[in-house]
Amino acid sequence: MKKIDLGQTISIVANIGVIAGIIFLGIELQQNNKLLRAEAIGSVLETRLDRQDRVLNGIDYAALLQRNAEQETLSPEDMIRMQASKARGLIGWQRDYFLYKEGILPEEYFRANFSVMKGAIFGESGVLSGRDNWERWSATASSPDYREFVEQCIASDCETIP
Repeated sequence: MKKIDLGQTISIVANIGVIAGIIFLGIELQQNNKLLRAEAIGSVLETRLDRQDRVLNGIDYAALLQRNAEQETLSPEDMIRMQASKARGLIGWQRDYFLYKEGILPEEYFRANFSVMKGAIFGESGVLSGRDNWERWSATASSPDYREFVEQCIASDCETIP
């Protein structure tokens, strides 16, 4: 029978502990990087949301929505406000899409808004319809990935989110 060398056993256990620590550190770094990416995405889009909010501040928003829905003639200022209002929704949903893609927003929470998004993005009613606004906005302000997602999953139902 071999005699167990206490020094060698302690060395092996210490090495295993070091390897486990390195693995744990790698997992922590990966989670931290994901969180930093989510914060960066949120920060970029929050700036855009803030701009839309400044355009919408100080108005009777419900009255504006009613005038648009009843297809009353909108002043140039009201048209800018309607575009800002619709852009705010699209930017918020784009942020949700990016957070979903980063694995931060669970799919069931993300999918919960799909029916609302469909009505808002592809609705035909109003002086400024959702569809008209989407075509203008998506051409200039959305990422290609988000455009593809909207066309595949919101315009028509999808099994898997691109």
